[in-house]
Amino acid sequence: MKRIITNRLLYAVLLPAFLLFAGRVKAAAVPLYDHIALYGEAEYKPGFKNFSYVNPDAPKGGRIVMPDYGGFDSFNPFIFKGISPATAVGLTLDTLAVSPADDPSAAYPLLAEKFELPQDKSFVGFILNPKARFHDGTPVTADDVIFSFNSLIEKGQPLYKMYYADVERAEKINDRHVRFYFRKGSNNRELPLILSQIGILSKADWEGKDFAKPSLKPMLGSGPYKIKNFQPGKFVVLERVKDYWAENLPTRKGFFNFDEVRFDFYQDTTVTLQALFSGNIDVREEYIAKIWVTGYNNDKVKNGQVVKEAIEHNNPAILQSFAFNVRRPKFADRRGGGGAAVFARLSGWHLTSTGRTTGFFTISTSGCTAILPTPAWKRRDCRRDRKKSFCCLTRSSCRHRYSTKNSPIRGIPTLRRRAKTCAGQSGC
Repeated sequence: MKRIITNRLLYAVLLPAFLLFAGRVKAAAVPLYDHIALYGEAEYKPGFKNFSYVNPDAPKGGRIVMPDYGGFDSFNPFIFKGISPATAVGLTLDTLAVSPADDPSAAYPLLAEKFELPQDKSFVGFILNPKARFHDGTPVTADDVIFSFNSLIEKGQPLYKMYYADVERAEKINDRHVRFYFRKGSNNRELPLILSQIGILSKADWEGKDFAKPSLKPMLGSGPYKIKNFQPGKFVVLERVKDYWAENLPTRKGFFNFDEVRFDFYQDTTVTLQALFSGNIDVREEYIAKIWVTGYNNDKVKNGQVVKEAIEHNNPAILQSFAFNVRRPKFADRRGGGGAAVFARLSGWHLTSTGRTTGFFTISTSGCTAILPTPAWKRRDCRRDRKKSFCCLTRSSCRHRYSTKNSPIRGIPTLRRRAKTCAGQSGC
């Protein structure tokens, strides 16, 4: 009897210890990473000093004034009600990770210093940086991360509920460790990257406040700037946080160098052109091709007071195009005439002023990087039999079969992509 009692006692004492040890072994088996990479290898290896496209020793100071459009009556960009200056507010909030411009399919540490990704991709974990602080000096914790996520899906704009639909729940492991578990059957490979982009809010700062109600009280953030002054619908002034907690992180070196950033609000993009020439703003991005070609022919541009510069980048451009209504009478004559003349004139202006378009989304992988000197539809062998001929345009990055049948304008065939490519063919 004594032996039985002793065995039971040992079993009762040792079993919890064994289970605890087994749990720790299981937890330790989840690999930790210095970054999240969706496809292949990340651009930057562990221990990198800064992103390659920035100057880590850039001087700090000065002031810049930039235009924004519309107006604002709230500083909460995450809710349906109200209009918020999202760009300005974004500078006050840090995210869990950062995706650089030259590696957009990867995420590198910011608020989170390590990432958990199990083999079965059932969740993603974020280990928070112990140095992460809000502007009032309080630490960023797992409670803040979970509060931010729950606020978005429960009281934020409807799009967030759909955006995070494959997330089953958020779980606090400890004060610096949070996990997001995914729904079974989810095939969304981008979820870890998407979750790393959440702007983290302070749970304590929102105590007693309604997240769904618009407010002009600036939110407590942990980002490189904080709101200094504003006038609703007119301007927002941000000042650089002098003791920004992440200033020396590799993902932040070289960024956010102006001591003061001001956004002035305008109702129209053309007005900002005059604001630039009058000196009210310091920089302006041009969105209209016509103005880019004709709107800067003045003395201030010619003498260098205003610098017109096309800055190279790798961002896919938004499609801008002309759509012709081929049902109009001027397009009825397939032998040419008014419609062909309009097309030729617009094509000539576009090619000489802005360059040739290589795809629907310029500077993207969907475009063609090399084009035949003579378009295939102009070649004689392509014009022999319009009803049966299919011209093969051999290009370096895409090969498609096009049809010249049923062209609305003679000499300007409608290009129709065929399902099969013409790889291996050199002509019609």
